[in-house]
Amino acid sequence: MCGVAMTYQIDQYYRSNKLSGVVIMPKMKTNKGMKKRFKITKKGKVVFHSAGKSHLLNSKNRKRKRRLRADHVMGGKMAKNIKKLIG
Repeated sequence: MCGVAMTYQIDQYYRSNKLSGVVIMPKMKTNKGMKKRFKITKKGKVVFHSAGKSHLLNSKNRKRKRRLRADHVMGGKMAKNIKKLIG
């Protein structure tokens, strides 16, 4: 028997549980780009850093730079999608 066919049979065996009839779906991979940009807190909130704080800071006033320093909490549908992508 060929290696690919054998792998396919083993894969099919593990995906379908004969005893309970439940089909085990494959795990979803973590999106590494999202993982680097967002963080999930212990309470499940999505936190991210503000953009615009890396260069050209001379033209931005002190109040604006101070406001950009803080982390922000994302809410709504976007937060739900990010949680799904991070895992």
